[in-house]
Amino acid sequence: MKNFFIEYPVTKTLVGIFIAVFVLANFLVILTGGAISYGEMLYLFGAEVSALVVSGDIWRIVLPAFLHADIIHLAVNSFSLWYVGRYFENFYGGRNLWTVFILSSVLGSIVSVLSFVLSGQNVASVGASAGLFGILGLMLNSKLIKDSFSPDLPISTSYLVSMLLLNLFIGQAFANINNAAHIGGFIGGFILGFIIKPITPYKSNPLQDKIKIALFAFSIIIVVLSVAANIFSLFLG
Repeated sequence: MKNFFIEYPVTKTLVGIFIAVFVLANFLVILTGGAISYGEMLYLFGAEVSALVVSGDIWRIVLPAFLHADIIHLAVNSFSLWYVGRYFENFYGGRNLWTVFILSSVLGSIVSVLSFVLSGQNVASVGASAGLFGILGLMLNSKLIKDSFSPDLPISTSYLVSMLLLNLFIGQAFANINNAAHIGGFIGGFILGFIIKPITPYKSNPLQDKIKIALFAFSIIIVVLSVAANIFSLFLG
């Protein structure tokens, strides 16, 4: 039981946040007696809405990563992160998992907003998928662009490519799936892969280590500031 709380702390933290936010949003819907719908509650919680982001609600490119449209959406993303997050923590570490998930989600939201603005749409979007695509992108970088000191991941390149293509196909085939965010998240993760490499006890790059710490700190700060900005907007704006 002790090991359960020690192993994979960031994976468990992220999944825990997903579930806690979902439960809180639904509880508040019930508390209002249905006067506010769940969709409206997601809006209040910071769902990505392209027109609002463009008008200045910058926090809406960060907070959607923790929001989910319904119980099935929550279950799929939570299970996916539980599966791939633990693998990632084993080979890259928990701090790097947080960094990649948050920054990939942000880039996914940015690409999503640009896509909607260019198409003339104003669509609300939520979900952790962009961050999950970022994790896949970073691992694919590790497989395709190898260095001389990082351990080779025990996962095949073909598997990662297949997972990527399959999920992009699903996103294209079904409505209400934001493939623009997925592509942006993947690009973000792949770029981060040039800095974040599998953990090795044999060699460390001091500059890369400093950049990784800075990115981790930045990813925490933008989440905290986004939550604060959303609360300020709701109650004091």
